Amino acid sequence: MRSNFLLPRGGKPVVVVLFLFLGIALLSCDKTSTKPDDNNNNPGSEVTHAADISQDETWTANEVHIVDGVIAISNATLTIEAGAVVKFNAEARIIIEDNGGIMADGTTAPITLTGVQQQKGYWDKLEFRSGSSDQNCQLINCIIEYGGSNTAMIVAYDSGPTIKNSTIRYSGTSGIQWDSESTPVFEDNIVTGCNETPISADFASASYLGTGTYTGNSRNYIYLEEGTISQDAVWSKQDVPYRVTGGANVIEQGTLTIAAGTTIQMDASARVIIDDNGGFLADGTEEPITITGVQTQKGFWDKFEFRSGSSDQNCKLINCTVEYGGSGNGMIWANGSGLTIRNSTIQNSGSTGVYFTNESTPVFEENTVTACDETPITTDFGTGSYIGAGNYTGNSNDYIELDEGDIQQNATWVKQDVPYRVTGGANSIENAILSIEPGSIIEMDSGARIIVDTNGGIIADGTTEMITFTGVQPQKGFWSQIEIRSGSIDESTLFRNCTIEYGGSGTGMITCSDASPTIANSFVQHSANCGIFKLNGATPILQDNTYDDNDGGDICN
Repeated sequence: MRSNFLLPRGGKPVVVVLFLFLGIALLSCDKTSTKPDDNNNNPGSEVTHAADISQDETWTANEVHIVDGVIAISNATLTIEAGAVVKFNAEARIIIEDNGGIMADGTTAPITLTGVQQQKGYWDKLEFRSGSSDQNCQLINCIIEYGGSNTAMIVAYDSGPTIKNSTIRYSGTSGIQWDSESTPVFEDNIVTGCNETPISADFASASYLGTGTYTGNSRNYIYLEEGTISQDAVWSKQDVPYRVTGGANVIEQGTLTIAAGTTIQMDASARVIIDDNGGFLADGTEEPITITGVQTQKGFWDKFEFRSGSSDQNCKLINCTVEYGGSGNGMIWANGSGLTIRNSTIQNSGSTGVYFTNESTPVFEENTVTACDETPITTDFGTGSYIGAGNYTGNSNDYIELDEGDIQQNATWVKQDVPYRVTGGANSIENAILSIEPGSIIEMDSGARIIVDTNGGIIADGTTEMITFTGVQPQKGFWSQIEIRSGSIDESTLFRNCTIEYGGSGTGMITCSDASPTIANSFVQHSANCGIFKLNGATPILQDNTYDDNDGGDICN
């Protein structure tokens, strides 16, 4: 006989009904579960925030926080817990102002600030204003994304928030922007995927930018607006260039140090002025430093100008490449300063490569100046001795231009791979001796003359390699004369194994007035007047010279 205790009255087994009930229950549980948040593996419920915050408040990690409209934080601190997710509605923003703060420390679990829609520029920004509490404004190990509908996704005005170990990405404009009065702590961050620059700052505040990763943006450079640096500052090496914009950017009362390996791009007409107690230290010994134009076009930017009040010991360009500037009269100017330029390449200037005024005392050694539209170097007759040996060919005007001036302390012109060119007027040597190295070529411009006067001397001893004094054009009388006056030092005035030619537009190509210089083993030729002219009882020592084609005679009284 069958037992029927498992059969209900309808005749179906109870066990079947039980399985059906369990199945329905399981399906019902799956449909009501909450999908974990993409940025935070915490389901949480949504809480909307739209009111200003005027007393301390905490946004917890077990809820998703929606920012709607504009929220101002003042006289209070908003704390966002580690692991929390904050979503911004369209054009929403948070302003941190008078004694306000926002503490978002995601050290133990990242904090995410994102858009309700994952679309660049969907929401506006976090804005740190001048009255905010710097010590209570921290974004650490945060992901900040999809904002930047206007200026930038994070903006600091005269404030100093701390932003560390965070990822700032997908801004509709720049990732972060701060002004000249801001002093942020910005270290070890990633800024990427932005529609404009990763960072926009001021020339004066760029030193607050720590190293990070700043590539992958539409404009891969750090944008620096015109400004003034008035305290010591350092520009760290970055994976993108610094871009200095137009106008006069000034460094005074402090030194800007450029880290080895840094690239600086100069925008159209931009210039940097180093003035009162200012310094610019760019030592690329370990890795070259590059100062270039935004466009690789001669004369695209203006110049670096080192003024008389700058700090000589803190003005150095070592193992640098400086190029594509020179929209004015030179790409590097020393206006009464004693800066050091060593082992550097100065090229593609729209004018002169380097310009030194007559009050300058530069250290200029082992440099290459090439591909400039004018001369490699323009300086003064009195400062020509500061030009060390280097490579100065490949320019439109391959000579070192010496403007009219005076030598008043002992000086040496070293042999160069281009001539020295002495320009018009009276260039004098007094209370000093000018020594000219063997092998040097001195070109005399139209009407130019050299006067050796009181306690002055000139030693041009070409025994090992001939020294040449010639005209810019091989034309008799093109230049004037070398005049040895009565007050000169006879024993310190010597021309040996020299060629002296194409002068004599005055009385004689070498004129001695009551003086006794030595002229020996030299060629005196192609003068428009006398080769050597003696007056006022001059008794030059003339030994084994060769005279040729002197219209007024070889030696005249």
